[in-house]
Amino acid sequence: MLKNHIATLGLVVATAFCVAQNASSSPEVGQSQMSANGSSTLKLEGIDIDFDAAGNWSAIYSTYTQPVEFPDRRGIKKAQIIAEEKGKAEIIRFLDQEVSSERLVEEVDKTVENAERNQGTGNDDKLTRTSQRQMVESVKEFTRSYASGNLRGVTVLETGYNEKAEEAWVKIGISQKTITIANGLRQNLNGGSAPTSPPAPRQGPSDVPVQPSESRGTRPLPQ
Repeated sequence: MLKNHIATLGLVVATAFCVAQNASSSPEVGQSQMSANGSSTLKLEGIDIDFDAAGNWSAIYSTYTQPVEFPDRRGIKKAQIIAEEKGKAEIIRFLDQEVSSERLVEEVDKTVENAERNQGTGNDDKLTRTSQRQMVESVKEFTRSYASGNLRGVTVLETGYNEKAEEAWVKIGISQKTITIANGLRQNLNGGSAPTSPPAPRQGPSDVPVQPSESRGTRPLPQ
């Protein structure tokens, strides 16, 4: 399933890269930021994709923000966990998702008959019957989307909390190199060969800003 996702990703991002270069014809796709070495970053809704100078994708990033109900350490950590999982889901939905649409047409034909008798004396006996027909028509439409898949090499790059907005945020990433490392470690743990390259050391500030606002563990994604 991972190979299918990576193959699908290569096709999608390659197409997106070509479209982004012609931003004047399709500006709704996203904005592409070019760097001096020829690489670029395509910014989409909730996802950023890095490309090398040859136009091949090198990394995917997803940043998700989650409101914090109780702005203490426990509440912030809970919101960051939710943001991390939703960021992963955002990548999965970008890679592959199923969308279904359903219409339900309902017709109801109901006949109601009422009988009423007024009993009197002699010829004053009266019997009254009333019939009523009701037609009810309705059209209902349901649209559903579903996404599932496997991700390897996903790592948390940044976590933080904004006191003013009372929001916690998490940035996650996945690259060609982290996928290779994850596959190599998985084979090694299952009795296969060792990974070809060791993981890059963690980089970033060692001190953690305290509350009210904070940003933790900013580090580059191995590419």
